[in-house]
Amino acid sequence: MAPGSVGEQGWPPQRRLWFWLLSKGAFSKPIFFVAAAVFFQTFVHTEQIQIPIGNRVVTRDVPLSLGQAITGLVIALLIAALGAVIHIRETRSLQRARDRNGLAILQAVLGECAPRYFLYLRPFFLTRRMDLANPKHRKLPTMVRFYSEGKTEDLETMLERAVRKSGPLIALGQPGEMIGAGRLAVPDEEWKSRFEVLAGRARCIFIVPSERTGTRSEIAWLRDNGHLSKAVFIMPPKLIEKTEWRHGKLRRIRVDMESLWKQAAVGLAKEAIHLPSYSRSGLLFKLDEAGVIQATAEFGDGGELRAGLAKIAVDL
Repeated sequence: MAPGSVGEQGWPPQRRLWFWLLSKGAFSKPIFFVAAAVFFQTFVHTEQIQIPIGNRVVTRDVPLSLGQAITGLVIALLIAALGAVIHIRETRSLQRARDRNGLAILQAVLGECAPRYFLYLRPFFLTRRMDLANPKHRKLPTMVRFYSEGKTEDLETMLERAVRKSGPLIALGQPGEMIGAGRLAVPDEEWKSRFEVLAGRARCIFIVPSERTGTRSEIAWLRDNGHLSKAVFIMPPKLIEKTEWRHGKLRRIRVDMESLWKQAAVGLAKEAIHLPSYSRSGLLFKLDEAGVIQATAEFGDGGELRAGLAKIAVDL
């Protein structure tokens, strides 16, 4: 099996077309466009009347009545809500396809037919807790991306978007728990062996380091088996607080990334892995097989991830 035959390139044409339509928001974006048009027509585009005064005609704007403003706003919000529902269904359909693709990749790897893919390692407790400002979001209601893109986006989602053109991003975990890497559900007794075979054949391994035992043991295995040099370590920038409905209550989610990074640095120093000091702007870096920093690049705003990876010579 040739590299890339598992995944998008190996899918039937109709499935590739469906996946492409979902990834481009082909079903939700027209709805958001209509919402933006209604908002523009109501609040930006003003009607004008011509008033004859003597020998000349004066043009005046017609003031918007409160009833017109409320009606226009309600219609725009209802249309945007419909688009949001469709967008959520699109996003979940995409993630289910990534999860199925991740399982196909695992089966191919176990069958000695490894395709091109990227592996994502992170402490599980950070899943859905690494929100950053979304560079694709637009602040004006007259723009489609005001509706189709959220104000924040998870680091994992940004990473998947950055590597998507070069190969699928996969991770161990529960399918459907996150929009990003395709998830592989693996029994606890098989976790170590599955990690080792996936890490050994991955094109590149992305790691958010942690002092947790699982992450430390994964990094130590990479070093001991000569795979540390193909790993890219991610220092997340300062994360954005968010409020989320969990366990029947609205809860404020706040992650002190600087403290977590310091703890990770202390824990990994015991494994002879030396992390740089924390920077609130974030960092991408590679280590050599001895655990010494080899190359670095700024994290950027999330939209520059691919450029940063190219800067540290990641083969995408």
